[in-house]
Amino acid sequence: MAPVVCMVPGEDTKIMAAECKLKAYPYEGGFEIAGNREGLKQLAEICLSLAELPENNEEAKRLGNHYHFADYMNNLENGSTEFTILYDPDL
Repeated sequence: MAPVVCMVPGEDTKIMAAECKLKAYPYEGGFEIAGNREGLKQLAEICLSLAELPENNEEAKRLGNHYHFADYMNNLENGSTEFTILYDPDL
């Protein structure tokens, strides 16, 4: 498997982690995210980065208020369900 590439929102750096593994799949009417230690840490870092964006929705959008997990992003294990994490300060 190719190394997982993660872009942390609001940063210009790529995180390369060959051992970072995440898989998302349908589960009991919703979906489940499974990951090893490194994969879950990466997911947590992405969520924390999104949570630190400005509370102004337009400014948050300008800075990148979401993160895609998808085959084309090379950040999920094969066979995973694609998903997006979105920061919405108006929620």
